[in-house]
Amino acid sequence: MQNNLKISNIKMIDVNDWDKFIVDTYWKPYCFQQQDGCKDRWVESLYVSLSEGDAYTNDSIPFEVNWDEMWVSLDAWLKMDKETVMKNLPEEDRKDYCVDLFFERNFYPHVEEIARDLCNKGLLEEWEYTIQIDW
Repeated sequence: MQNNLKISNIKMIDVNDWDKFIVDTYWKPYCFQQQDGCKDRWVESLYVSLSEGDAYTNDSIPFEVNWDEMWVSLDAWLKMDKETVMKNLPEEDRKDYCVDLFFERNFYPHVEEIARDLCNKGLLEEWEYTIQIDW
């Protein structure tokens, strides 16, 4: 009997492993689950390629934790440091955990920009991955 069911193997990354990899590589607060208004338990596809993708050119957003604006360019994210965020947050938010939340929920590059950078550095293979979000 011939089976027409197509089955493919996937490379799955646990969200906690992904976050740790990003933090260990770039030394920035990072939490994939907190992005885009906080992600539910789910899986997300991640396409890693050396080819050019969408360019995110936003270099700044207001220094507000949980602000409606999110995403900045990879370059802006790489240049931003925790001390600058601390100095620019409203006084009531000048706490370490608020600085981390600002990076995790608002000031981060698109995941495909990070993946492309990691691929260019030889740290991540070109492939289609799945990130499993669970907590």
